[in-house]
Amino acid sequence: MEVFFNAFSDEKIHMIDNETLDTMLWKKVPRIKLELNFAQIKVIADLFAHIVDYKSPFISNHSMGVAEKISRFMGFDEDICQKMYIAGALHDIGKVAIGNEILEKPEKLTDEEFKTMKHHAVYTYYILSGIDDFEEIRDWAALHHEKLNGKGYPFGKTADELNKPERIMACIDIYQALTEDRPYKKGLSHDKACGILDDMAQKGFVDSDISNKIRDCFG
Repeated sequence: MEVFFNAFSDEKIHMIDNETLDTMLWKKVPRIKLELNFAQIKVIADLFAHIVDYKSPFISNHSMGVAEKISRFMGFDEDICQKMYIAGALHDIGKVAIGNEILEKPEKLTDEEFKTMKHHAVYTYYILSGIDDFEEIRDWAALHHEKLNGKGYPFGKTADELNKPERIMACIDIYQALTEDRPYKKGLSHDKACGILDDMAQKGFVDSDISNKIRDCFG
């Protein structure tokens, strides 16, 4: 990890445009196919999560480890919990393709800017599609803005098309966004955030069982 950051020691990552960053990454990171264990993959996932933080410092630690914690609380096996950690760490990797003028804006985004920001989910999908045997993690990560009623993005999935890990990612993404501070708002309390999640569950946006589990797990 230290070697990677030293490779960019003369650059401010958050100032690099997307095309240049992509070119630099492929020059610095060898394209070698390796068999990695969960611990090694988690180190790499954390690295890329921190790269997203450089691009968007207002979302630091967003969903880092939260997906794994709720998965353990809900009784999933170790394999699923490890994969959920990785999905949580990588779910916003598509934001490296979003301009800094949007990611670093200290005020609430305009409607047009929000439309551009929404593209990060499909960028996450395509970035992770390039990794062999990552289909599950890719879907859990990229579909975190989907809704049970088909009104989410990037693909407008419906309840029948969203499995439990994908529903968990959607709920914890909302919970984290509600409880974390932003430049334009103060984070809500646990109870208030859960109240909003409950309301969204009643409206058919998110899974009510997961909403209840989040209340119990983080309360």
